[in-house]
Amino acid sequence: MKKVFAAAMIIFTLSTASMTTLAAPSPCASKDQATCIALKDAGYDEEDTLYTYAKKVFVNGKEAYTVEFRVGFVEYEYVIDSANSAVISTVVND
Repeated sequence: MKKVFAAAMIIFTLSTASMTTLAAPSPCASKDQATCIALKDAGYDEEDTLYTYAKKVFVNGKEAYTVEFRVGFVEYEYVIDSANSAVISTVVND
């Protein structure tokens, strides 16, 4: 009976560890990745932009990237959370 319980606990632990690994957010490792996230969210490629600018900043104590780029006469500013690659804010100036 102890062997069955131990085997069940091992299987449960391994399956929980796998789910945790799958659910873990993918960190934003570089300014380039933050730029790609912002461009993709706006629906553009880097070739479409007149310029791109990215800088590491802190927002409410959390590390993030500010990404600015311009397409035509429209300027975009994104803040990307570096912990989970989520878009924190977007500003469009046209």
